[in-house]
Amino acid sequence: MSSGSDDYSDLSEGEIEERVEKLYEELKEKNVFTRSFDGFFRCPYCLGRKKQNYRYKDLLQHAIGVGNSNKRLKEIARHRALAKFLQLDLIEKPASSVTPLFPIFAPSSKRFKKDAREERFVWPWMGIVVNIQAKGKDGKHFATASRLKEEFARFNPLRAYPLWDYKGFRGTAILKFNKQWSGYHSANSFERFFQVDGHGKKEWVEFQGHGSSMYGWMAREDDYNSADRCIREHLRKHGDLRTVTELEDEEKRKKNILVDGLKQQIDLKNKDLESSQIN
Repeated sequence: MSSGSDDYSDLSEGEIEERVEKLYEELKEKNVFTRSFDGFFRCPYCLGRKKQNYRYKDLLQHAIGVGNSNKRLKEIARHRALAKFLQLDLIEKPASSVTPLFPIFAPSSKRFKKDAREERFVWPWMGIVVNIQAKGKDGKHFATASRLKEEFARFNPLRAYPLWDYKGFRGTAILKFNKQWSGYHSANSFERFFQVDGHGKKEWVEFQGHGSSMYGWMAREDDYNSADRCIREHLRKHGDLRTVTELEDEEKRKKNILVDGLKQQIDLKNKDLESSQIN
């Protein structure tokens, strides 16, 4: 793949997202995927690595993991493009369940449908995990903030909050992500991780017999007003409801204030320079 020799280290998040779009277009143009006779795929960016063959779901999770890792920005951009390609162009699941995994860093009207732009999310971005067993397979207690944060470390949560009440651990936890658009990206990746495996909010609400598997999703307005008191109270205590449009407008206002302030500083310095030259 021809993606340039630089490591993108000097790029902003918005510029990295532009690279992701370029790499995504390259993946669409070039037939880089060939399925082996036994149904496996290879990651086009990890050739020569120990792990070579992936099932579709495993390759998608590999792309998600690297896309949310602390690896070089070049590798992160490549794998975000790969994840987007896998979901939109190499789909092995019902089309109705497919939504872009990495839709934005700095959102724009071209990347959000109108209804998505007006959807009310809990902000700072948060994720909800339910059906958590009190102990993991290793027998260690799961209902601790450190254990939960470690479990979902690939999504870079700032904190994990296991929810308790007078009856004990509720089997539910809230993950808090950063306020920036990179936090949205992480929370959205967290949600897609569960959706791909059929363990999203839709499945949790509609089906019985959840077994011992965890379910997870990104917190939205209905969660903010949830009938579950522990979830509702935590979200209202630590966040509020915001739309993408509101956050965009706020970001633009802050940028305008910053630009105006810089202009004023430049004007003052120019006046001081002119005064010193006259004197």
